[in-house]
Amino acid sequence: DHMWPAFDEAMSPWFESKSKTEKKYGFRFGGHYQVLWQGANRTIKGPDYASGGLLRMLGTWTPSGPDRPRAPRLSFTVDHRHKFSAVPPSGMSGQIGYVGSTSAIMGDTGWDLVNLFWNHPFEFCDGRCGFAAGRLDPNEFFYVYSFSNPWTGFMNNEVVNVTALPQPQSSWGALAGNYFTDTIYGIAGVNDANGTADDSLEWFK
Repeated sequence: DHMWPAFDEAMSPWFESKSKTEKKYGFRFGGHYQVLWQGANRTIKGPDYASGGLLRMLGTWTPSGPDRPRAPRLSFTVDHRHKFSAVPPSGMSGQIGYVGSTSAIMGDTGWDLVNLFWNHPFEFCDGRCGFAAGRLDPNEFFYVYSFSNPWTGFMNNEVVNVTALPQPQSSWGALAGNYFTDTIYGIAGVNDANGTADDSLEWFK
């Protein structure tokens, strides 16, 4: 069932065009926009609220076409992060005296190249092993659990990430992994330790 049939019908030419592009060129893309407002009943300095928005565009390019299962592909994610108030949500913690972060993604960094990496599963292991190399966020691969998605779960950085681990944000690097069973896997990688989400065009420092 559709929640808004009229809207879905109006957008059907757009989705059909995307489907044709994927079948012809192996290029799949999409985007979304999110707004966040946070407020506090008391602060130690400055304003008692913060707000901002994030535009995300993402996609994949599969040179061999979308019909091949477990095909190698190039993945990309581009963000535009901006504030609406004097303080972005990522800076709200300083207003309330909190050591952590009240929002892991809502900053004011402008355009950021978050991901641009080659994802290569291997056929000999039926896609249960493979590697990824390029610009990627190691926090999306290591210590991942159900509440680690700030888009659909908690936005608090101490819940989203394991802050006790010295892992960088989006950065240039590579990793490889293998599923030994359905519940046991191994993964190892290397990344630029100084990487941040807003150093898109910088390499190893």
